[in-house]
Amino acid sequence: MNEEIKGWIAQFDLRRRDLLSMAIFTAINFVLRVVEANVYFLFSATIPQLAFDIGRELNYYINNAYIIGLVVALLLIGAYFACWYFSQKHRWLIVVATGLFLLDCLVFGYLLIEIQMEVSYLIDIFFHGWILYSLIRGVLIYLKLRKISKEDIEATFTEVEISNVVEDNMGESIEEELNTQALRIDDKKGRIIIETGYQGLTSS
Repeated sequence: MNEEIKGWIAQFDLRRRDLLSMAIFTAINFVLRVVEANVYFLFSATIPQLAFDIGRELNYYINNAYIIGLVVALLLIGAYFACWYFSQKHRWLIVVATGLFLLDCLVFGYLLIEIQMEVSYLIDIFFHGWILYSLIRGVLIYLKLRKISKEDIEATFTEVEISNVVEDNMGESIEEELNTQALRIDDKKGRIIIETGYQGLTSS
């Protein structure tokens, strides 16, 4: 059971990382939208950018609409970051993040219908689908972990800590006995591939 719990926790952390990636790219896209750059990143939410666009358009008719759109967008982006950060201890927040992004996907789908979807939007659809799938997986893992007692989860971490201590002690004993070897650990880092381009999502 302990190995299974560790696997679930590792999977949950992966889903949290996907949530963080989406939040970061959404924040970047928002900044690019504000400065009117002709470029955008995939892997991001739609509603924050849409809220800003609506506020900017309505500013010609309603006072402070631009600021309202700006604040709404920032609040939504902040909500994603908050769900990522606090879900480490409060795993139920993954449910909140999933609900927000599900709403985002529905709005995104509506916009695609309104603007008569083209083939170029297939990549956007894929990334929205992937993030939604990842978050739903996170919710399912949360529900599994919720059924497990807190004592079992703590015991899993305790077992890992004891194992690390034993390995450290064994390493010290060997070093004292031989006094000739040293360990060096090489770290490898992955890479992120960024797709660029720009397509408007709102209809005039």
